[in-house]
Amino acid sequence: MHRVSAFLERTHFNQFPVFLLLIFSSLFLTHCQQSPITPDFGASYDVIMDHAAGAPESPPRITDDWLFLHISYEGGCVDHTFTIKRALRPDTAHIWLNHDIPATEHCTDVISDELGFQLPIGVHTHHTIALHIPPGGPPFMLKWR
Repeated sequence: MHRVSAFLERTHFNQFPVFLLLIFSSLFLTHCQQSPITPDFGASYDVIMDHAAGAPESPPRITDDWLFLHISYEGGCVDHTFTIKRALRPDTAHIWLNHDIPATEHCTDVISDELGFQLPIGVHTHHTIALHIPPGGPPFMLKWR
């Protein structure tokens, strides 16, 4: 340490800018580490893939700027709300559905339906789009390059 400070004194190198550079560098590197995607799926539902028995002929897919997928969930007494959510990263757009059940839902029939959602702003332009499916696990890749 004594040699370093002697060098700094000899070269008239101010230590304060070096200290600031080290602090900002460590903050920048810490900020670059992205937290994992943790989708809030809401109430339970299943995305029906094409390899399941009795499944539709097509898996989840993007057509133009729309997401189409087949889902199943329990209900039947009242309408349920599904909302598409997103998390954008520099390399990948992550999307998932949030399922909201009204408090008045008491039925347990299994409902199957094909839903379509316009992709949120910023998703369609990504080269990679990942659909997160409950209950978690690896996402289904809708688009990649």
